[in-house]
This record gives sequence, C-alpha cells and structure tokens, in this order.
Amino acid sequence: VGAPLSETYGRKAVYLVTTPIFMVLMIGGTLCNTISGLILCRFLAAVFGSSNISNASATILDYTSDNERGTVLAIYYAVPTVAATLAPLVGGFIMIRIGEWRWTQWVPIILAAAFYCLLIFTKETYKAVILRRRATQLGLMGTHRGTTIEASLRHLFIVLFQRPIHMLLTEPIVTCISLYNGFLFGLLYAFVISIPWVFKKYYGFDPHAQA
Repeated sequence: VGAPLSETYGRKAVYLVTTPIFMVLMIGGTLCNTISGLILCRFLAAVFGSSNISNASATILDYTSDNERGTVLAIYYAVPTVAATLAPLVGGFIMIRIGEWRWTQWVPIILAAAFYCLLIFTKETYKAVILRRRATQLGLMGTHRGTTIEASLRHLFIVLFQRPIHMLLTEPIVTCISLYNGFLFGLLYAFVISIPWVFKKYYGFDPHAQA
C-alpha cells in the first residue's frame, strides 16, 4: 500500500508518516515483557517499515540517470542481504557487551530516529507530485478533481488500496516473486535462529565463539 500512496502523495510523505509508527512499534516491542506482545509489535513494525523499503528503490530511480540505475540499484538490493547476514553477528556482540537483548531493538530505533531527522530536511523526489504541487501553486490545475472528502476517500481506498491487492492476486509474476521472496526470508531467518542453537547444543560453543 505504501508504494501506490507515494505515487499520489509523494515519497517523502510516506516516509514521514510510516517511520514514526515503525519506531513507536519497535519501542513497544522493546518494552514488552511477553513473547506474544513482542511478536505482535515486531510484526506491525515490519508492516509499516516495509513501505520505506519498497519506496527506497523508487526514490533512487527518481534522481538517478538511466546509465547509473543498474549500478545503484544493485548496491541497494545488496544491502538487505548483507544486513540480514551481519545483523545476527552485531546482535551477538551487543548481547555479549551489554548483556541485555532489548538493546538489539534500541540500536535500530536510534538509527531510524537519526535518519528520520535527516529526512525532514530532504525534498520530494517524485516528479509527478512535484509538478502537480507546482501547478496548484500557480493556479494551473483545476479544483474539480478530489475536492470532496468522499471523492478523496474513494480514490484512497478503491484506487490506492485495491491496486496492490489486485496485482498480487491477478499477476502471476507478482504472486510468484512475493512467495519466493517470502520463502527466502523465512529460510534465512530460520538459519539465523537455528545455527546458534546447533553450535551451542552439539558443539559446545560459548556465546563469544557463536558471535
């Protein structure tokens, strides 16, 4: 949903709205004392954080030339893989150094807050939104479209919310890629959880050696 919303309201607007919700839910997960509360907060945080991931590539395409897009996108798409590989290592050292699992949550919260402060001072990158806002300021855009609350809500729920769901259910390539990516991430994080347990139980590794 975050991707089509950015096409109507701009990339920056989606970042500014979803990132604080992501941070609040991460804080909620950090302060939880039950595994069910932690799972729920982490799930909802991932839901709101996912829009930033989907819009980041679109933002890159907004300001890079055609000749540089391949290189820049290759670097960007490598980041989640590298981060998912290094995160357990960094989290292990945090646990060893501080001895509190909650700091594995506080660190990404602090990083998100730092980048959010920088985001406030950035400009919108989506050309269609920039041109529409400029036309509105110059009085060159009609006011008949989307002037009522009913029309705005209809556009929001029917066009923006229905579009990604429709593509997910009716476009085989989108469905297959989504399922494949979900399988890969599930497999990756299953390894992240199982490897420390295996090395501790069967090989007698201590926490330092596991990290």
